[in-house]
Amino acid sequence: MKYLKIIVFQLLFTTLIYAQTEIKEGYIITNNNDTLHGYIEKDSHLKSAYQCVFKKDLNANDVIRYAPGEIFAYGYNGEKFFISREIKWKDSTKEILFLEYLINGIVDIYYCKNNEGEHYFLDSEKTGFIELTGGKNEIDGKYSDYIVKNTNHIGLLRLAFADRPDFFNQINNVSVNHNSLINVGEKYHNLVCTDEKCIIYSNKTYINKLNIGAYIGYGFNEIDSKIIRFRTEYILNMDVSYNSIIAGTNLILSIPQVNDNLFLRFDLLFDYGKAHASHSYSDDYRVYNYSFDFYNLHLKHTINLEYKYSFKKIEPYIYGGFSDNISIYSKLDGTFVSDNLQINEIISDKNIEINLFNPGYNIGCGLNFKIKDIYKMYFDIQYHKNYLLFTIDEKNSVLSTLNFTLGYYFKN
Repeated sequence: MKYLKIIVFQLLFTTLIYAQTEIKEGYIITNNNDTLHGYIEKDSHLKSAYQCVFKKDLNANDVIRYAPGEIFAYGYNGEKFFISREIKWKDSTKEILFLEYLINGIVDIYYCKNNEGEHYFLDSEKTGFIELTGGKNEIDGKYSDYIVKNTNHIGLLRLAFADRPDFFNQINNVSVNHNSLINVGEKYHNLVCTDEKCIIYSNKTYINKLNIGAYIGYGFNEIDSKIIRFRTEYILNMDVSYNSIIAGTNLILSIPQVNDNLFLRFDLLFDYGKAHASHSYSDDYRVYNYSFDFYNLHLKHTINLEYKYSFKKIEPYIYGGFSDNISIYSKLDGTFVSDNLQINEIISDKNIEINLFNPGYNIGCGLNFKIKDIYKMYFDIQYHKNYLLFTIDEKNSVLSTLNFTLGYYFKN
């Protein structure tokens, strides 16, 4: 078990190192309107506004870093598209950034994130290129105890859609976020332009997706010492190790509003195993021998944050969070024997108190992969550490579990 733990932590570290840079197929558009195809490092929203890291070949060592203004635009195939635009901020300073192009229509909508926070922009014939301010809770200037919602964005949207007053009722409930702005921009475009559809670059990226998986596997378990007391003595210095079979399911929910690579992961798994242990100790008068079998069926449920990196054919990921081990069925059978005193008694469940809930934590890593581009499989390594498995005279035990599983994601 010790060496397996070392392997797991090495895998976690290796996954983190290799996944620091996520490469996506993409393209750049030069200021001369030439399109060059290749690969682009996928950065966070913050970095995406300030640089584009491009290389023509996936295996090339040399990369080219473009700042805003040095190229016209860049994008990931089938996903996001960024364009260089000059921004004039409220303090009259000007800055060129790569803005994410959300929708290209009668009214264009852009997005970027910098050190000051998130920003949305409108570009239309009636408004020109302006920042879409508002939509956030603020402290009232006259009454500092009151928090009010800034609705400046409603007025700006009404100005942009001024030729269709009948559309204003669609604006009143608009929030300043990707989905809401894309939705209202698309509806307006379809209302006033029937011969040409608008282009939505981010309509797929910012929809929360749910993947459902099922898996089976094998587990290595270890219970710490001092788990059983018979009469006045503990069984000392005895770690109980056993193996278990595993079956479970997980739900993976994307949260692109926070980060494209971040997911909420919920696991529910059953594991069944049988532990056997024996121990002997002696004093000045007698020799004691303990031997027992411990049967258990556990239900584990976990809540994790998962970070996934997408490459061309594989998706490594790491995760960590809360774990709870619920004892559904536990049974203890054993004997206590002393040859000197001719004692042969039964050790049973009454010797220990088995806790129903055993909270702890878990970490893991894995790899998603496809077979013939049809079946999406994954290999996963989970490490759980749960406390309070047993309680003896207020002394708690710990269950450490290392699971190796193979699973399949159903189509969503």
